[in-house]
Parts: sequence; C-alpha cells; structure tokens
Amino acid sequence: MRQSGQIVDNKAKINWNALHQLLPYLKNFSGRILVALTFMVAAKLSTIALPFLLKLIVDGLTEPSAANNTDFLTSLPVWMVTPLALVQCYLVSCEIPYLAG
Repeated sequence: MRQSGQIVDNKAKINWNALHQLLPYLKNFSGRILVALTFMVAAKLSTIALPFLLKLIVDGLTEPSAANNTDFLTSLPVWMVTPLALVQCYLVSCEIPYLAG
C-alpha cells in the first residue's frame, strides 16, 4: 500500500476531552443522533445482506416448485417482491426527515 505521507503514532492516546466538550451541545439532538445511528446500522446490514439476497433471487428463478404454488403470497417470485419492498423502504426513509421536522 502506498504511503500517504502522514506520520501516524500508533502508541498515541485518544484525547476524550474534545468529546466531553461537545456533549452538552449534542444532548439537545440525542433523538436525531439515535435515529442517524440506527439508519447507519441498517444501511450496513443491508449492504452485508445484499449478496445473500441476490443469491436467493437467482436460486428462486431456477426453482421449479415455485410455479406450482397456488397461494398468492407464496406464489409471488422473490425477484418481483424484493424490488417493490426496497422501493417502499426508500420512500419511507425519504419521508422520515420531513416527519421529524
């Protein structure tokens, strides 16, 4: 890996004093910070789950027993339901900032 030119001291201690000075200002926004952290974790989990979801979609396309189901909810193919669910999640996430104020 190329060097960035920046010298990093691995034995340096973290200065927690700066965070302690910011805490009184951050307490006013604790709800927003919690929502932001929740969405950050959800985004990371969805990024991790996406390859597995794509595998399930591909496997669902080649599964012959899926066409023989008569129940409506189970007969919908995964490749059809998943994009619709993702679009709904996107729409909900776009509306949350407007609802939060």
